[in-house]
Amino acid sequence: MLFQYVFFFCIYPVILYLSIYLGGLYAKRRIKLNKIWKSIGLESSLVSIYALLLSFSLVLSSNHAEKRNDEIYAVADKLSILVKKSKYHDTTIKNSLQVYLKGFFEIHDQNLKTGRITKEKVISKLMAIDQQLDDRLIAYQKLNPEKSHEIDQLTSYTSDLRSSYIRLTENYDQSTPTVIIIILIFYSLLIAGLIGFMTIIDNNQTYVLSAIFLVISTIMVAAIWDLDHPNLGFIRPNYQSITEISRLFSQYLKNQ
Repeated sequence: MLFQYVFFFCIYPVILYLSIYLGGLYAKRRIKLNKIWKSIGLESSLVSIYALLLSFSLVLSSNHAEKRNDEIYAVADKLSILVKKSKYHDTTIKNSLQVYLKGFFEIHDQNLKTGRITKEKVISKLMAIDQQLDDRLIAYQKLNPEKSHEIDQLTSYTSDLRSSYIRLTENYDQSTPTVIIIILIFYSLLIAGLIGFMTIIDNNQTYVLSAIFLVISTIMVAAIWDLDHPNLGFIRPNYQSITEISRLFSQYLKNQ
């Protein structure tokens, strides 16, 4: 994972620059050999195909990020309900819910770290605290059968929360297909070579087009990779809603 980070932000721009340079070098060689280049109008079409591929990849990664944010809000909504209910039940249910929520927020805090626990461990820990809560609620229901409706509601809320958080965790592994990224990189290098070639052939001494292409391609490809790796890149999911609920819950526990 660290190699990918270095590649997209450091190595890829250098390779892109080398492609532009090699394209220009090949053009200079043709000029020395007095070989004439006649444009047939395909150059702009090739660049357009690259732009479409870039847009397609960006849309894919953006959709994954948007879905990730939707799951975060879904988790926050379900958490807020459980936190509220943990304040109004009798002592036994209240304590059981508070233990469950403490365990949940601990798992979430570990999941936010760069070297976060694996998806399998997250699911395993969620299932464990969920089962512990179920055991407590079942024991409570046997002693208080008149509370069956309330217990059913609570188990429904916790099941929904668990499902939403598992979907959120699994979303971390959803990314633009590797084949698409490879095609995008390979095609960008070909276009970079073409731009370097055309710059020299057309006797353009400003190199503005080459510089713009280099910067834009580096930023866009790096942004696609960054969106696909929310736990490692610069563009991180906004967990403020969950963090705020966790803070309010901790404050409530201190004040009770």
